[in-house]
Order: sequence, then C-alpha cells, then structure tokens
Amino acid sequence: MQPTRLTLVAGEDESAARVVQLLGRLGRSHFELRRVATLEQALASAGAAADDVVLICCGLEEHTQLEAMQRAVEHGSEAAFILLTAGVDADHGRRARQAGASDSMPLADLTSSRLRQSIRRGANQRRLEVHRIAHVRDQTARARAEWLHRAKDEFLATLAHELRTPLNAMLGWGQLLRDGGLDAAAASRGLDAIVRSGQAQALIIEQLIDVTHLLDGTLALVMRPVALGALVAGVCQELRATADRGGVELRCAVDTTAPPLLGDPSRLQQIVRGLVGNALKFTPRGGFVDVALGIQDGQAHLTVLDSGSGIAGDLLPRLFDRFRRGAPVTTRAHGGLGIGLAIVHHLVGLHGGTITASSDGPNKGAAFLVSLPMTPVEGNAAWRPAEPPRPALHVLAGLRLLVVEDDAASRDYLCSTLTLHGAAVEPAESAARAWTLLHEQRFDAVLSDIAMPHEDGLSLVRRMRADADPRVRALPAAALSAHAGTDAHDDAVQAGFQLHLAKPIGPRELLAVLAELLAGSSAG
Repeated sequence: MQPTRLTLVAGEDESAARVVQLLGRLGRSHFELRRVATLEQALASAGAAADDVVLICCGLEEHTQLEAMQRAVEHGSEAAFILLTAGVDADHGRRARQAGASDSMPLADLTSSRLRQSIRRGANQRRLEVHRIAHVRDQTARARAEWLHRAKDEFLATLAHELRTPLNAMLGWGQLLRDGGLDAAAASRGLDAIVRSGQAQALIIEQLIDVTHLLDGTLALVMRPVALGALVAGVCQELRATADRGGVELRCAVDTTAPPLLGDPSRLQQIVRGLVGNALKFTPRGGFVDVALGIQDGQAHLTVLDSGSGIAGDLLPRLFDRFRRGAPVTTRAHGGLGIGLAIVHHLVGLHGGTITASSDGPNKGAAFLVSLPMTPVEGNAAWRPAEPPRPALHVLAGLRLLVVEDDAASRDYLCSTLTLHGAAVEPAESAARAWTLLHEQRFDAVLSDIAMPHEDGLSLVRRMRADADPRVRALPAAALSAHAGTDAHDDAVQAGFQLHLAKPIGPRELLAVLAELLAGSSAG
C-alpha cells in the first residue's frame, strides 16, 4: 500500500516533537514525513503538489496560517489540511472549516488514534477530490474538444456556403456570356453580377485575414487625423448603388463640421462599411437604413438604424462573438461567417471606443451605436476620402512596362488593362524570363508578382537592385501579391520594391498606383 505523504508545518520544536512522537506510535512505514517551518514554505517546495495531508501546528499565529491555507485551497491545492491548534475555544473548528481544513484538533488533547483517524479521513477525502477534479477536467476537456470540432465543421460549412454563393453567380453568368445569345441588358446585368460577386468573395477573404490577425494579436492601426464626417459620407455614397439595387432607402446625416479625430482611415472605413453593409443585407425591399454621425461630450457617435429583420433577444449578448452560430444562416444574427461584426467590435475597441446593438426583436429592425473618443489632434490637415479619377484611355501612352506573373489569367488581365490605356507591355511568366527581358529591352517600370515557382519576386528585385547595369538597378518596380498586411508590405519594400499592391486589384487602382510609381521615379 502506498504510504501517506505528510508535511508537518511547525515552527516550534516542542510541537513538532509531539506530533512526530504520535506518528511514530502509528508506524513510520505508513508515512512519508517532511517538516517545514511555515505553510508558505510547504506550498512553495517542490514536493507540495504530491502531499496527501498537511498537518499545521498553529500557535499564536493561527489567523495567519488560516489565511495562507484558504489561499492555497482557492488556488487549487489538492492536499487535505489538518489544523492542530493551541487554543481550545469552541469556535476553532468552524474557523478551520471555513478556511478549507478537513479537520481541526487541539494539540494538547491529541492522541495517536485520533491523529490516525483524522489523517486517514483527510487522505481518503483528498483522493476522492483528486479523482473528482480529474473527472471534471476530463469531461470539460472532452466537451471543449467536441465543441471545437463542431464549431470547426460548422464554420467550414458556412465558409463553403459563403464562397459558393457568389461563385455560382460568377460561373453561371460567365458561361452565359461566353456562349452568347444574351441581349445587351442581360449581358450588362451579368457583368454587374460577376463584379459584385467577385467583390463579395474578396470581402470574405479580407475578413478571414483580419480574424487571423485578431486571434494572434497582430491586427494593428496606423493612426492619423481623420475627418470622420467626410469618411462616413463617402462610405454611404459608395454603398448607395447597393441600396438602390436592393430597393432600400439609404439616408445619411453627418456633421461635416466636426473636428478631426485620431484613427486609422482604412479601419474606420471598414467599421462603417461593415455596419451599413450589414444593415443593407438584412433590410428588405421598401425598407430604410439611417446613418447618423454627431458629436457630444467629447465623443463621436455613429448610429446605423435599419427597418430590417431584427435580432432575437437571446442572440444580442453574443452578437459580437467570433464564429457565433446557433441558427440557420438565413437568419439575421447569423448571416455570413459570423466574423464581420466581431471584427468591427475589435476595431472599435482598438480605437478606444465602444459599440452596442439593440433590437425590439425579429422583423423589428436593429440599431448599432458606435462611440469613439475625439482625441485632440494638432493641425488642421486631416485625411479625407478622395474619389479616384476615371483614367483616360492611352494615359500610359509611350511607356514600356514589364509584367511578371506566373498565373496566366492574372497576367492576361494585367497586360490587357495596361495595353488598353496605351502602354507597350511585355509579359513574363517567370523571374528567369523577366531577367532575360530586363537585359534585352528597355522598360519604364516593372510590375511583378511575389509568389512564383523557382524564384520569387523578392529575389528578382534584389538582383535588380544589385545589377551592374544602372538602368536595371534604378528601374521603378511595384510588387503585386496575394499576401496582404504590414509584414508583406515591409518585406517587399525592404527587398527593393517602391510599392506593394494586394490582390485583387481593379483597373482604376492599378493605373493610379502605376502613375504614383512613375511620378516618384520622375521626381527622384
């Protein structure tokens, strides 16, 4: 039989000798005994976790020992604690039990048989408690594993649904357009549907990237003064076409005279787009979405109110949880991946603000209120959204561009866009082919993918910056990559690219970036 492991806490030699003498009468082979001066020493020692029973000899310091024992119990100690008290008042037992002791006895009246009985009972209670705790932990771990498995399966199923829905429209309309036979109006609707569906998929991918950064704590802000009123008005204007297509009246009332606040423009736009887009998604034809922005008590208050499908009361407390589920994907509170509002909630928090949601129930609309602190900023220059100009045809006339992209469809799109606007474009399907062309022809700029087989774009631009030919060494270059984020941007710039573009990129943005690249080259 395994011996009972005992720790004797006794600061006085006389008390310790008496307990050791009583234990000796019980047979030392039944016990593994160690002695320490204080309970703190017992709990801090290497063998504390293995103790079955801790015998505590309390003198005048009983109150201190009780407090230490209570802290040990509260912090999960699995030992049985037995108090051997100096006092004989009738209340010592109650005090000991309240602190977590399994037994309490006056040291002066202690006998071997009484000590054996107390140790045996305490050790048995400890073993039962250890078994119960292990069982509870095992059940908890198993339940959590099952929950995570279900959550993963449900999330992947929802992700597949969200990706397939726009994909169905893109493939279906694409095949109809390729086969011909559509009249002009139908063809126009088809092209619009393909663009919208592609934008929907791009949003899903961005949300997945954001939630990855959210989970690992790397979602950061680039703070600057922002004209929030102009930003909100710009997002509403951007989403007005979506509202019109859905037959929803989008009304926007903002205070454009408000002073700038300190924030990340792109993330603030993401907050507004997320809330207004969510409201439009769940508001039926004939309904309305009201967006209002005002300043009060040093706070900017953004309200998004809709007449849509509403939110059930039991779902409101979990509305901003990541991957929240529990109802079909067709319901208001659970449409999409369940991460859009979680990302919005996190971004608001990073700006030092708060967000709340309210609803009178299903089919009674919903309201979201975001409050952001109006942190004083120096100067009057604040970020404002700018409508990118529609590029004129032949805006790149006379320029020779090298496009390095291993994916044939992406390469064809890039070359076609640049050629349509006047550039002479040379395609390269690999870094090796690009290296050859760089030394055979003259170019005004390079647009290169990063992730390519055999040699990537980062290696290519490093070789360019170290080349003996000065025209190759100084050639302006922009990186194009499916990897977004600060790290990808920093890696590209450190390698030698002047600019880094994240896929997908539309024609307007592509031409605007190339204009910036070439203008920077001319200025240099």
